[in-house]
Amino acid sequence: DETRFDKSIEGALAKVRAFAGDGLFTSETHEPNWKKAHNILMPTFSQRAMKDYHAMMVDLAVQLVQKWARLNPNENVDVPEDMTRLTLDTIGLCGFNYRFNSFYRETPHPFITSMSRALDEAMHQLQRLDIEDKLMWRTKRQFQHDIQSMFSLVDNIIAERKSSGNQEENDLLSRMLNVQDPETGEKLDDENIRFQIITFLIAGHETTSGLLSFAIYFLLKNPNKLKKAYEEVDRVLTDPTPTYEQVMKLKYIRMILNESLRLWPTAPAFSLYAKEDTVIG
Repeated sequence: DETRFDKSIEGALAKVRAFAGDGLFTSETHEPNWKKAHNILMPTFSQRAMKDYHAMMVDLAVQLVQKWARLNPNENVDVPEDMTRLTLDTIGLCGFNYRFNSFYRETPHPFITSMSRALDEAMHQLQRLDIEDKLMWRTKRQFQHDIQSMFSLVDNIIAERKSSGNQEENDLLSRMLNVQDPETGEKLDDENIRFQIITFLIAGHETTSGLLSFAIYFLLKNPNKLKKAYEEVDRVLTDPTPTYEQVMKLKYIRMILNESLRLWPTAPAFSLYAKEDTVIG
């Protein structure tokens, strides 16, 4: 009930504001940029928008399949790492027309390295006393270095789009730069665009990566369900390159993803606060 409860930015989420600022995920709903960004960016998640992204998603999925096809028969597959490569590349390309080219790297992209360390440090800060934080100057210096590394990448993405003068793109970044909030007539400022991009790069890839990894795990633990998934794919995906319409017909695959989220949700909870004194039960 949004009239009685609202999201709460506290604990680890408050620490993440050091590099996600007032992006959608880490901003309070009463902050001006929350509603402004919400109004501007929502159309990019419509079904029509998803259809426009389809060819790019297929391109990246093919890169994953080709990587696995080149493996030796007894070679191990690091599924979570490859799912991270896939989902980071997808949000980067579909959202910002930026290619991380993760499948052409032997090691994770520097953004992933900095992001992982920064998130870990944000979690660890919760467990320390203030005096401990002040004494851990090497850790603080690494934290600031990782934040600046993420800022640098994102600022380059913004600068490249601005210098290209391309007004035809209809992705997240285009809307961030060019679209006015219909309520206020204002655009997002550059600092908030930076925070929004970092928010989408983190939240847009990590949860999906976890979902895909667990879905594959559960399928391998349930061979009969895996067999049914193969049968649906063979029946529906009859073209060499899957079409958007065909993917939308993969009903059993959708059920598998939903059940994976139920069994092991990648975002199991979020915090709320009561706007006024409330008796529950």
